[in-house]
Amino acid sequence: MLELDRLVLGTLVAALHSHEPDGIACAGVARVLLVAVLLGILSGTSCDTASAQTASPRPSMSISSEAQQAIAQARADAASRTGIEADGWRAVEVTAREWPDAGLGCPERGKLYAQVLTPGYAITLEAGSRSLVYHSGAGRIVYCGG
Repeated sequence: MLELDRLVLGTLVAALHSHEPDGIACAGVARVLLVAVLLGILSGTSCDTASAQTASPRPSMSISSEAQQAIAQARADAASRTGIEADGWRAVEVTAREWPDAGLGCPERGKLYAQVLTPGYAITLEAGSRSLVYHSGAGRIVYCGG
């Protein structure tokens, strides 16, 4: 790998000394690349992408107890609605929301709802190729489709 670093370093130095009309722009880019290569040589590392490929695609995060409760309610409803066990459903998206009323963004036709801002969550569950959407707030969930 050191031979490749030396080759790249030689090419960058040559670009720095270029007298072509676009040499100024190339020299700027070459300086940035030169610094990057030197840092790699001096630190004894190379451009190893293996660690990036094995990294987890999703960051770990903590979920509030309210969100966990809403997810559990949604999974139970999804199980009774589809016949797929609750453990077969996974939350793929949980977004904190503030619903404009107690209808939680999915009002039932003909029903009236208290006109009060209601904090809750938009929850998307998946099991295999199936996807269901729920909204939560005020300790309850509503099925919004799927």
